[in-house]
Amino acid sequence: GAAYNSSQRDFRTGCLSGTREYPLAAVHEWVQSPTPPLFWLNGLAGTGKTTIAHSVAEYYDERKQLGASFFFSRDQQDRRDTHQVISTIAYQLGKAYPEVGKQIAAAIKNQNPLHSNSRTQFRQLIVEPLSTLSRQNSQPTVVVIDALDE
Repeated sequence: GAAYNSSQRDFRTGCLSGTREYPLAAVHEWVQSPTPPLFWLNGLAGTGKTTIAHSVAEYYDERKQLGASFFFSRDQQDRRDTHQVISTIAYQLGKAYPEVGKQIAAAIKNQNPLHSNSRTQFRQLIVEPLSTLSRQNSQPTVVVIDALDE
């Protein structure tokens, strides 16, 4: 239920056409030259950060560049617990990139990192499998995490 297009988020949509153009342009520019590899969108509550994140996820999903998305929610127990983030992102990356999915499945089978600390999970379920991704894909992979403070 944490993905941007989950049925649990049916009421959420992206930005209206012609709105929030500056922050969206900043994200698109960053994706094309990801230095640093993290884009942090911050602002006051209610200023549209989730709407922008949804638009970004939708945009890159349409272009087959969305690796994963996780939208936290204080209203839903499974989406307000950080213990679900890494395994959920790994699952989505595995679906988006079958060769990465094989590496994730092998890591789970051989090392069972699901009960390990976050650092170990991140390394074994995301970093190491993604490092096997073919470099022929010159397009960046985008992962959207929204409302981490929830």
